[in-house]
Amino acid sequence: MEEHRELELEKAEAHLHEAEAEIKQAATELERAEHDLERAWVGEVPIWPFDRPPPPDLEAFLDGERLRVKILYPQAFPMVAPIFYPVEPDPDPSTWTLHDWHLNGDGSLCLLQSVSAWRADGTAAETLSTPDNRPMDASRSVTAARSCGVSPAERT
Repeated sequence: MEEHRELELEKAEAHLHEAEAEIKQAATELERAEHDLERAWVGEVPIWPFDRPPPPDLEAFLDGERLRVKILYPQAFPMVAPIFYPVEPDPDPSTWTLHDWHLNGDGSLCLLQSVSAWRADGTAAETLSTPDNRPMDASRSVTAARSCGVSPAERT
């Protein structure tokens, strides 16, 4: 039994190293940081990491604004998803839990429809570039708009 546990820990550690290598490639402006007992990455996410074309005038809409995040790999990773927190702009706590902003109650970005949507073989890099990641699209654009004082109703 102890041998099986050690093997599982080794597999989890290997997956974490693979996930960190992937995030270095997917988001080159992120830097490794320590956060308590959890591993973290901090920096700007790519403006458009998807394989599909960006929306027209995306760069003009962002007006030089970029979304800075802190990505935490919880101790329970890979059994639980990495957590993305917006750093800059930093959404006001009064917007947390408002579905318009795709924020969870702790201020982290809501990137999965449910906890069960996470796969233990997933990575933060995949979460950044999932082809159908509308919450990340929306979180980026809405957070950028929020930093400019634009409400969701004014964007549409």
